[in-house]
Amino acid sequence: MPAGTRSFVLQVAGLAGHYFWQLPLAAGASKELGILPLIAGASLAGWVTAEDRQLAKAVVEVQPAAGAEAEKVTQAVNQAGFFQVAGLGPGQVVVRARRGEWESPPVRVELTAGAETILKDPLMLLRPRSLEVQVDPPLTPDGQFWRVELWDRDLGRGRMALVARQLCDANGGVRLSRILPQPLAVRVLDGQGQAFYDGEVDAAREEVVFLSLDLLQVEGRVRFAGHPVARASVSFVPLDPSYPPPQALESERDGSFEAWLVPGSYGVAVEAAGFCRRVFPLRVEEPPSLLDLSLDQACGTLVLRFAGRRMQELALLRLGCCPRG
Repeated sequence: MPAGTRSFVLQVAGLAGHYFWQLPLAAGASKELGILPLIAGASLAGWVTAEDRQLAKAVVEVQPAAGAEAEKVTQAVNQAGFFQVAGLGPGQVVVRARRGEWESPPVRVELTAGAETILKDPLMLLRPRSLEVQVDPPLTPDGQFWRVELWDRDLGRGRMALVARQLCDANGGVRLSRILPQPLAVRVLDGQGQAFYDGEVDAAREEVVFLSLDLLQVEGRVRFAGHPVARASVSFVPLDPSYPPPQALESERDGSFEAWLVPGSYGVAVEAAGFCRRVFPLRVEEPPSLLDLSLDQACGTLVLRFAGRRMQELALLRLGCCPRG
């Protein structure tokens, strides 16, 4: 080996390698390396970098992908940012670097028994920040709070890891803390776990994110002989099975009701005590098309108004009601 300051690795088949950094080698002289323990099993090696280039007290955590917190192995990073974790079992692990509140996005790695795996890319330490999300409309179709979820998709093999999950407030807003500045998948769900939004957000560039859901507001009222019908049941049943589940609303004292619907085709079922149940086809779209249904012996009306941001009366449904008994 040529004289000078050298860095090299001593590799033995089936065992973890030994790394030597900036080792001075004099010309014509030998270097005693001492007794080197040979560690069997899988091993993982790689590099850590940081936005502020400070690596003192940085550590790497390796945990089995399906394992418990107690199975986590921690290894310090050297001054150059290098790390090696030896004596691991084969299988998938999740590895990340930490330093105080700084941390790197998790990376999923497949380890092989008796072999060393070297990370292709360094683990980048990032400072977490807050991300504010504002959802419009502010409430779910049934008047509940939205749930916002952030997911990390960059785990290999199309896998995702949950980063944050939190309910919005009554105004549709939520502030998520300790979010790493990186691209993330964002989902907005109702109380039943039905997703109304599935997209991307770049937490490295955005501090406030506005999410406008693909919903149209529907307002209406149920009347009989010119008088409002209170507590009438109005159900919107989507004809597409991939849509959110049916909504069942109840008219107010003045016969009014409102809902937020995904654009598409629905069956509108209306029923009230003392009247027959009626079902009408309805197309919700923007701009909406005029829907005019006329029935013989109609004795009531159902008025629907559609809008994105402004309300417009566009359709008048005549509701055929036949008093019972």
